[in-house]
Amino acid sequence: MKLDIFCSVVYSIEEINDRLEQILIDTNEILEKVSTNFEILLIDVCKDKSKSIPFLKKITENKKISNLSVLIAKDGINLNKGNCVGLDKTIGDFIFIFNPYLDDLNMIPTMLNEASNGNEIVIAYNKNKATENFIYKFSRKIFYNIYKTLNKSSIIEDLYPYRLISKRIANHILKDKNAEHLLRHVPNILSYKKKYISYSSKIKTYSKTYFFYSLKKALNLLIMTSNAPIRLISLLSIFGAVINVIYSIYVVIIAILKTNVAEGWLTLSLQQSGMFFLISLFFLILSEYILKINIVSENNLSEDVVEEFNSKIKSQKGSINIKEIK
Repeated sequence: MKLDIFCSVVYSIEEINDRLEQILIDTNEILEKVSTNFEILLIDVCKDKSKSIPFLKKITENKKISNLSVLIAKDGINLNKGNCVGLDKTIGDFIFIFNPYLDDLNMIPTMLNEASNGNEIVIAYNKNKATENFIYKFSRKIFYNIYKTLNKSSIIEDLYPYRLISKRIANHILKDKNAEHLLRHVPNILSYKKKYISYSSKIKTYSKTYFFYSLKKALNLLIMTSNAPIRLISLLSIFGAVINVIYSIYVVIIAILKTNVAEGWLTLSLQQSGMFFLISLFFLILSEYILKINIVSENNLSEDVVEEFNSKIKSQKGSINIKEIK
């Protein structure tokens, strides 16, 4: 059944795949069946723009693809930040955000139906998981346990980017200074009415998993959602101060009890190295906070787009998001 709503679809891509054009055609066909108006926003966050831009310009000439807008993001923008850039440009009542290479397009009608029933966030999970090596899986489990211990709350494991959000949620996210983080972890943070659905679909493309990139994302999550790291700085400072006091007492006692103190260079070296280690750790965590403050203060999504071009076919009917009162 076709619903009288405006749907927006946001795709962020970091690599060009020959399947992309067919995916856009399929998306177009599905959206034409379920909504009266729709738009597709494709955000290019590829590292090699010299290859991606000509390919995407060619796609916009395909007459089977309508209402497509291609946004070329500036260098250094990741997938999630690209989704925020797309979210900032959408005008739909409901916005789909997912990976075109991994997620099943056939879930769009089901998710839209759940949204029309009053759910403002709809998350779709694929029961078939992408394969992961043992080290990555083990490290992720450790991080989840650390996060739960520090914050007294757990995060959703296997959080998928396949989601639908209402325009109200989108506005809420975009008002936040750290929109990129909030969008990624919407199910954990926002308390709006939400629905989780699962489906079973074969993984057509396996995305590469980089350990250090994932480690960086884990640290970002911990820092942006918890006060635990800054509390750890305080504890380390207190610990260092106490150790210094104890060591000073130890030196005084040795000076009183012994007349000729020649040894001690070993303990002194250990003490100095320990203190410098704590100081280094202190500045490491502090620098992460300063870096995040700097990034948040410069979160201007409109400046992240360097070029934009659109498909030649437009199927949107009437005045968008305007209703006539008779």
